[in-house]
Amino acid sequence: MFSHPSRFLLIFLGCVPAWGDDDTAWSPELSMQVETIGSVTPSPDGAWVAYTRTRAVMEAETSQMVTQIYVAKADGSRRFQLTSGEQSCTSPAFSADSQQVFFFSRRSGEANIWRIALDGGEAQQLTDWEGPMGSFQVSPDGRSLAFLGRKKDVELEQAKQQKLDFQIVGETAKNDHLWLTSADLNLETQEPERISDPAIHVQQFQWSADGSRIVFEHWPRPEPDYWLQSDIAELELANRGVRELAADEASERSPRYSPDGKWVAFVRSSHLKNWAREGRLVILNLESGESRTLPVTQDEFGRGSNLLGFTEDSTQLLFTETQGTRNVLMTMGLTEFAGEEALAKPGTREEGKPTRMGYPHAGTLAGYGRGARLNATGTHIGFARESTAEAVEAYLLDLEGDT
Repeated sequence: MFSHPSRFLLIFLGCVPAWGDDDTAWSPELSMQVETIGSVTPSPDGAWVAYTRTRAVMEAETSQMVTQIYVAKADGSRRFQLTSGEQSCTSPAFSADSQQVFFFSRRSGEANIWRIALDGGEAQQLTDWEGPMGSFQVSPDGRSLAFLGRKKDVELEQAKQQKLDFQIVGETAKNDHLWLTSADLNLETQEPERISDPAIHVQQFQWSADGSRIVFEHWPRPEPDYWLQSDIAELELANRGVRELAADEASERSPRYSPDGKWVAFVRSSHLKNWAREGRLVILNLESGESRTLPVTQDEFGRGSNLLGFTEDSTQLLFTETQGTRNVLMTMGLTEFAGEEALAKPGTREEGKPTRMGYPHAGTLAGYGRGARLNATGTHIGFARESTAEAVEAYLLDLEGDT
């Protein structure tokens, strides 16, 4: 899919106001004027990028950080603010046709999922959820929403008001569940359906490319210690059947489907009870059930590592990793489990060897790479870059690079 970093097309989106004149002294007041960039999300067709900008609001009766969503064309043109208001709008995600942006906001008082068209107009509230809500994803056909959350505990809310919301060690855990609801406002309002076992805590998930399955990471309980026992399962939406894909004494996390639907990649801990989070990348053949542990990366997939997913042709894994004092984009080629046929195209990347992609050229990925996003089709990566001399900015990397 790509042969050399020089063929990548890197677009600087120029999203944050400059630091100021060279003779401007750095001060706490000046630091509060510098906006930060969060997630940088390319559209499925690679034509648009949505990114978040956070600024400090300091007024007589208000002191808070407010985040809003901005968009730009892939060449850096037509930059404009898409959302506005007193409430933050976060977690932008594109529709399958790249013409609408879904996002989180508390505009209604509770955290809910909203949608707005790129060409303007009023945002539409898609969910009417009361209770904690975590991450969400739009189905590949754009007709459904899956999200993490749990319903509001009325008794707990009352206890908080009375200052009686103490916790009892060993009591029943308040797990986050996986929910499914319609994204079609033309339908009558429907109650979201819980599609995960209430006895487990779902941490993260991903739709398959054809929208028929969801792979998810789950813990026994939501408390911090229990991520050391995380496992990975797959849900078949047609019959709501669940099968465990990776469930052993090690912890498995961050599942990612390949675009062709044949593979799931994930991270398995290198050691039991591994608080340092060292791990190895693993690919699992969904048909045969065979898995392969890939070569160790330089930082052994430690705390600065994030698995982004597969390239469009399912031949490369993309991830971020700390290299020295910098966090950078990495890739690793893949091979078939048996036979001579190679999954990775000959002459692209040395298969099975972690390889630095060359980006960013200088500085580091902001937020240890947590804001980097691979689009749904595996063709573009959005990321934020910063250095000790430059404020954080948003970039788009075209993995095909011929345009």
